[in-house]
Amino acid sequence: MAEEIAVKVIARIHTDFPEKFGIPRQSGLIEELKSTIVFEPEFRDANALRGIEEYSHLWLIWEFSEAVRDTWSPMVRPPRLGGNKRVGVFATRSPFRPNPIGLSSVKLERVEQHPELGPVLHLSGADLMDGTPILDNRICRMWTAMRRHLAALRKKRRNTSFPLKFRTSCWKKFRRTAGRH
Repeated sequence: MAEEIAVKVIARIHTDFPEKFGIPRQSGLIEELKSTIVFEPEFRDANALRGIEEYSHLWLIWEFSEAVRDTWSPMVRPPRLGGNKRVGVFATRSPFRPNPIGLSSVKLERVEQHPELGPVLHLSGADLMDGTPILDNRICRMWTAMRRHLAALRKKRRNTSFPLKFRTSCWKKFRRTAGRH
């Protein structure tokens, strides 16, 4: 028998997607999508978010609330493969997993201190349905480090006479993997 743990819902996300149809297949694909996270009353302490505005991106850990089942299947048919090919569930983004949790990287636009709702996170690029339970959020250092690195390169370029060149292969690899971090 598998060990079970208790997890608390700390917040809910509010988006323009009342149902799963039309939601982007992964976060960051449509940065114009705006959303908010409103914390549950127990977690509305502004001190819990102190310093979060220093980061540009967050990881959201959330529950596939519309896909909770008592059973799971080791093989699934992802829609991106036409639904015709079976692959292992751990090699997909399928919601039908032993633990129906998801992970999304979103851009933190701002933090609002709402008089009734407490701290509210304003985000862009989320791929979640309205009302999705948020189990946790974490800072995403990769984006912050990349932004600082690029700023340093820009400054260095201004102070030198040689042009700044990126190796095309490195840039392409970063672009391919950026949505996964």
